Amino acid sequence: MFRTTLILAAFAFGTPALATPAPPAPGASARPPTPPARAPRGDRATIDEMMHFLAENAPDAHERMQKLRRRVETPEERAGFRQKLTQTVRRTKADLKDPERAERRRAMSEKERAIRQLAEGVNELPKAEQKKRRAELEPLVAELFDLRQEERKLRLAEAQARIEALEAEIAERDAERESRIDAFVDGLMNPMPEL
Repeated sequence: MFRTTLILAAFAFGTPALATPAPPAPGASARPPTPPARAPRGDRATIDEMMHFLAENAPDAHERMQKLRRRVETPEERAGFRQKLTQTVRRTKADLKDPERAERRRAMSEKERAIRQLAEGVNELPKAEQKKRRAELEPLVAELFDLRQEERKLRLAEAQARIEALEAEIAERDAERESRIDAFVDGLMNPMPEL
């Protein structure tokens, strides 16, 4: 609350000279100076930092990303690689937080791979072989379906928990409506004391 009041007071009582930039000197660039580089965080992590994270936490994913990285040549490919790498790092972090979910995803991936292999070229087989292949595919597809349903139910439960938390926050703010408005207006009306 104090920080919000301080910011609002700074804008309300700041002098116009502080708010407007000085005109550039003759011959100088009109662009503002570039701010110094900050340490990368989150999505701003460097490719090397993300690769290092994968090397320590997911060696298989690191190896796949290394192979993909070697094939990158154009800026567009580099952007696509970075996006894929960022997704892989996020998934790895999520897997570290929830190993059960990670195992379910791994099982789904294995089932999908097995299904693709069994389904490959099935239409070119004789009818008797197609029936046999179908009998092999059905239990795998049923298992995959059940795993996906589990994942969907978990995502729904997480979404419901977020909705409940948001509803509680709204109810709390509604109950404090008048005091919040009064405090905000008081902050606007009372000038900040000088240091």
